[in-house]
Amino acid sequence: MKKFKFNLESVLKYRKALEREQQWKLSVASQALNSAREELSDARETLNNSYTTIHPEKPIDVIAIQMQEQYREHLAIKIEEKRKEVAEFQVKFNERRAELTKAAQEKEVIVTLKDQAFASHRHEADLEQQNLIDELSARLLSDRTKGGSNK
Repeated sequence: MKKFKFNLESVLKYRKALEREQQWKLSVASQALNSAREELSDARETLNNSYTTIHPEKPIDVIAIQMQEQYREHLAIKIEEKRKEVAEFQVKFNERRAELTKAAQEKEVIVTLKDQAFASHRHEADLEQQNLIDELSARLLSDRTKGGSNK
């Protein structure tokens, strides 16, 4: 029986490498997205905390209130920038996920072809083995028949 050799093995290795690369890119995009989400969450929390720092029992300091309001405006701008950044990272993440899905599907096509080729090879090997067994059985039967008719 001859050894199984898949002609597209190099293509399969290439497709597997592409899939690993896309997995890595997706992982990087996921980390960037999570980091941007955390920064957005932190900025929102800081803004919310800035409203709780007002103490009604203390005397009103107009300059401090103006500075605090400017700080809140700065935080609001920062939150909006972070929100846009998160949206951009989400788009990149979705693109990377689509690329990974495509790479996985392309690899799966080659894997399916390999499985089919191996099944065909196995079937041919089984047929070859069966033919050999049939031939040996026929010889043995022939030898017995020849030996039995001489007696």
